[in-house]
Amino acid sequence: MVISLIVNIILKISDLVPKNSISKMINYTVLNIYSIFEISLLYFFIYQILTRRKLKVSLLILFTLYSVIYISILFLYQKSFIFSQGPPFALENLLITIACFFVIYEFMNSNAVLNFESNANFIIICGILFYYSITIPFYFSYSLLEKISPEFFKIFSILNYVFYALLFFSFTKAFLCQLPEQKY
Repeated sequence: MVISLIVNIILKISDLVPKNSISKMINYTVLNIYSIFEISLLYFFIYQILTRRKLKVSLLILFTLYSVIYISILFLYQKSFIFSQGPPFALENLLITIACFFVIYEFMNSNAVLNFESNANFIIICGILFYYSITIPFYFSYSLLEKISPEFFKIFSILNYVFYALLFFSFTKAFLCQLPEQKY
């Protein structure tokens, strides 16, 4: 969470400087590095939650698939690392959403009695699922929106920050505002 805040501060500061090719390259490079770190961290978190071997293997296959696709894009398009990458972010969000469904599937098929209101992992997975699933269409249309309708792009960008704030709220709720486990 702290790294995400630092990255967002860097991106916001770079938005304040006049737009030139160097500031955009710095902005997109930071965003691309963070994207790789983000999916790695989230997949590691989800991997730790999962207990079923088949789901863990499926998660590793998805992560490997994403890594191969992302690295291929970086090598095929020389400048892709320093420019905007809307569709790869959409793919990242799609794969994170699928991983969250693995966790929910495991929660629902568990024999354990879980109180979802106080289960930190469930609250975080719901926040991750909400944010990453709702931003998939935005990132698939990222480049198109930016060129065709800058005003509409700004609206979606603001909504993206609102949804991101809700994601942080789920982390805060899960770790700082925990309800005690109820015994039945």
